[in-house]
Amino acid sequence: MFLIKLYYYFFYHIYKHYERGDVVFWSKWKACLTLMFIEIWSYISLLSYLSVYKNIKFELGLTKPIIYIPLAVIFLVNYFLFLYDESLTERYLLKFDQLPERKNVIGKYLVLSVILLCLGNILFSFVLLAQSVR
Repeated sequence: MFLIKLYYYFFYHIYKHYERGDVVFWSKWKACLTLMFIEIWSYISLLSYLSVYKNIKFELGLTKPIIYIPLAVIFLVNYFLFLYDESLTERYLLKFDQLPERKNVIGKYLVLSVILLCLGNILFSFVLLAQSVR
C-alpha cells in the first residue's frame, strides 16, 4: 500500500505542475503520460544495461513481445490507477493538497530529482550502449 501512495504522490506533483501551466485541460492525462514515459525510459535503460553487461542482443520493434507486453502493462497499470476511477484519484489529490506546504515543497524537489535521475540513467545507458558497439 505504501508504494501505491508513493506512486500517487508522484502523480500528484506532476499533475500539479500541469495545473499551474497556461493550458490547464487534460492535466490528469498529461500527468499519466509523463509517468508512462518515465517508466518506458527506465525499461529501455534496463534493456540497454542488459545488452551491455550480459551481451544480450535485442531486436526492437513494436511487433516484438519484449516491447509491446511491457508497454501494455505500463499503460494498463497507469490507466487503472489514475484515469479509470476518478473518485479515487480525486481523494488522493485532495489528501495531498492538505499536506503542509513545507512537505509539498520537499516532495516536489524529490519528484524532480527522481525525474532527473531517470533522465540521466537513460542517457548514461545510451552512452554505455554506444561504447559497447565500437
